[in-house]
Amino acid sequence: MQIVYARNWFVTDYMSDKPIFLNNCGVYSDLDTNIFVNRKNGRKDYHLLLVSSGRIFAEGQELLPGHAYMYFPSTPQHYYYEIGEGSEYYWLHFSGSLIPSLIESYGLHEGMYDLGTSKGDGVRIIKMMIRALTEEYRYADEFCEGLLNSLLALVGAPPTVNSFYYRAMKLLGDPANDKSIEEIASLYNMSPNHFIRSFKQYVGVSPNSYRIGKRMEIACEMLISTDLGIEQIAGAAGYTDPLYFSRAFRKHTGLSPSEFRKRKRT
Repeated sequence: MQIVYARNWFVTDYMSDKPIFLNNCGVYSDLDTNIFVNRKNGRKDYHLLLVSSGRIFAEGQELLPGHAYMYFPSTPQHYYYEIGEGSEYYWLHFSGSLIPSLIESYGLHEGMYDLGTSKGDGVRIIKMMIRALTEEYRYADEFCEGLLNSLLALVGAPPTVNSFYYRAMKLLGDPANDKSIEEIASLYNMSPNHFIRSFKQYVGVSPNSYRIGKRMEIACEMLISTDLGIEQIAGAAGYTDPLYFSRAFRKHTGLSPSEFRKRKRT
């Protein structure tokens, strides 16, 4: 197991008065144990996770390679890095007086992102940040300021609207769509296998995993923010069978819908 903290172990949880400031960043790789993080009151700064390989489970969601997760200040944080040879997880904490306006201008929000084929660019940016700080570049903070701005713009950039990937993502993310993967592939004159391979290469997960993830996002949000029954939520998330929905939800989050609702509301 290898753990790298770019600014070592000292406390970096604060809001800088500089315009853009990288509080800390690092990487966990080849984990030989799960690493659990539970911050009831969150942190004072912003926090971003990026999966290069392996899996992170954050707030009931499964983050696969190419996925990122953004936490805002003072938001409770409950996630864990999954054990695994070859696993590689990047993270950073940042703050600054200009960050709120950048968050707004790039359309960023708390929650999960799909970087798709931009995953490699995100990893390279964070690697440059780590190197600048660990090797103590003369203007390391200024160097990281520009990189952080670029990373936030990258995370906020949606897939190209004209690409078939974007159209497929919209279709798979629609809970009212009941087309099979084979039917969706045929819309783009592709074989199912070619569609699945190319979609996974671009988005970072298979079409079916993407569909399930989006449906679970809807279900999680409704369980937290509404008092609707499980059957109604199942239907809104695209499931006709509430029992099948409950089994799928438990497999995805580790909790039943009722347990998830109770835990998130306490």
